[in-house]
Amino acid sequence: MTSPPRARALADGADLREHLITVTARLLADGGLEGLTTRRIARAAGVADGVLYNHFADRDDLILAGLLAHATAVTDAFKTSCPQPGSGTLEHNLSELANALLTVWRTLLVLFAGLIGKRALLARLVEQLHTPAIGGPDQIIRSVHDYLQAEQRLGRIDADAPAHIVGIMLFAITQLQALVTQLRAPDTSTSTETEAIAPIVSFLVANLTDPHDQGAPKRVQRG
Repeated sequence: MTSPPRARALADGADLREHLITVTARLLADGGLEGLTTRRIARAAGVADGVLYNHFADRDDLILAGLLAHATAVTDAFKTSCPQPGSGTLEHNLSELANALLTVWRTLLVLFAGLIGKRALLARLVEQLHTPAIGGPDQIIRSVHDYLQAEQRLGRIDADAPAHIVGIMLFAITQLQALVTQLRAPDTSTSTETEAIAPIVSFLVANLTDPHDQGAPKRVQRG
């Protein structure tokens, strides 16, 4: 039996292993882990079922690679969506940051939910997420802190404001909001989450700046 056309084309030069990971990550992004079989992956990739085992030890090995690729894409998208220090107002920027964090947590919650009952695979995923290549949650909160520290250096955040604590609070509150929304109603619109987080963002901004000159550049005192 001849191999499918796409498999033949990939064999001519493209990296078939990376193609299989990309397809798996896309299927995970579209529908999560439920019902994701090796047969379905093979069909989506345009290859024979047995080809997968030429590049991966088993189904879990391929699923793990797909999960990591999807999680990496999500965290990379978060880093590029972080607001630019010095632009806009602090409240607008923190709202954008909160929305970006909510997107991360929504995606990761779906992935982790699909691993309930698969403790070995979950443990492997968590371990890999914390490798330097991905950075895991530490990389996400570091990006939040980097933004706040940059605004503090620009004088748009009070020098003595608890920027580090505000970053941790934003990180934790968006995580909790995404979890609550997922448990209450998985089909809740993103606008509902944004509305729920808005008063919290306002509260956090009030702890970073003088409310009378919120987000405005401040004159740096020189000794």
